[in-house]
Amino acid sequence: VIGKSTMMNVMRRLVEEGASPYLPVISAEKKGEDSIFKISGMAVFDREKLVDVIPIDEAKGILWVNDEIERALLVVEQEELGILSAEVQNSKTRIKTEVIEGIPNFYVNIECSAQLLEVISERKSGSLDQKQQKLAEHLLSEAIREETKSAVRRCLLRDHCDVFRFCDHL
Repeated sequence: VIGKSTMMNVMRRLVEEGASPYLPVISAEKKGEDSIFKISGMAVFDREKLVDVIPIDEAKGILWVNDEIERALLVVEQEELGILSAEVQNSKTRIKTEVIEGIPNFYVNIECSAQLLEVISERKSGSLDQKQQKLAEHLLSEAIREETKSAVRRCLLRDHCDVFRFCDHL
């Protein structure tokens, strides 16, 4: 999934003050005589000027914050549990704004459910006990948190682009 950007959303963001549009980047790979097209990242704009092309693994953070994740695959690794893959669904993002000493603070709350798809581990047990399930839940939550923090740092702080429409929450 690489977002729900419609042409109308992109055009609106191009003309609105403070909002930055983004679009998927599609690349072609040669496979023999055929070309395979895939989404390889996300283009971020400041008005009509291309500012950055974000790799696909970092672009997911933008989608989390913008409540545009319908389904996603998360893979995390941890010494005790091994490699876990989970399908995330039913995601809902809420943004709360609070002004503290004249500075806006944005709180992003993401709620979702995840179905564990695969566990690759050297453990003998085939299923996770309750403690390991809690650890898996924590690891998945931290993966989502890191993806969103990375996207916010890159887009807002480095590129100075509000692809998250935080300006609408002021």
